[in-house]
Amino acid sequence: MAVMDALQGWPIVARRWRVWLSVCLLVMAGGSSLWRALQEPSVGFRFAMNPVGPVTAESTRGGASLAGVTEISVGRARQVVTAALLTETAGVINLYAEQERFYADHRNIWEMLQQARETGGEVRLWHAGGWVVAHAAPKTWAELGPRFWFPWAVGLLCFSVGLAVWWFSPRRSVAWWFLVASAGYAYVMLTTATVGSRLLTQNIHGWQAMQ
Repeated sequence: MAVMDALQGWPIVARRWRVWLSVCLLVMAGGSSLWRALQEPSVGFRFAMNPVGPVTAESTRGGASLAGVTEISVGRARQVVTAALLTETAGVINLYAEQERFYADHRNIWEMLQQARETGGEVRLWHAGGWVVAHAAPKTWAELGPRFWFPWAVGLLCFSVGLAVWWFSPRRSVAWWFLVASAGYAYVMLTTATVGSRLLTQNIHGWQAMQ
């Protein structure tokens, strides 16, 4: 309560500036989440866990899907693709050793795809029928899909409500608490959007700290 009492004593920002501050915060929150999601290189497939079998790769460019995906390789670098690797968030993994393995495997994939993207090298996807050649390219907006846009929109909507309450009642401690709560929920939803919508991996830098 002492913190809230101190905040109530702050000079109240003019309404016009509160509007601009709110808009800037929304743009920064939404833009950073979108920017991070689009950083992932695309090989033209979205990898998914098959409840009754091995990993599948569904084409995002209108091509044929791959069944029984086992491995991805770039040159001599390889990474086995397992269902555990496609876990939406490491927060559901109970053992720290398994969490560390999860992030280490994704770091390997991230570095492989970045190398392929920078050098134009081939990406080989090994599956039940052999292997196919793919090329790492910038991820498109169409590849984000509803698993990005839905939590992204919900998170920003929640944050905007918190900012609106603060805009109308900047001197009330309850408005500050509601703003903090809405910002926390928005953070969770925006993080979920970037992680849940990944085709295979995402920028490994900061991922573990964000979780």
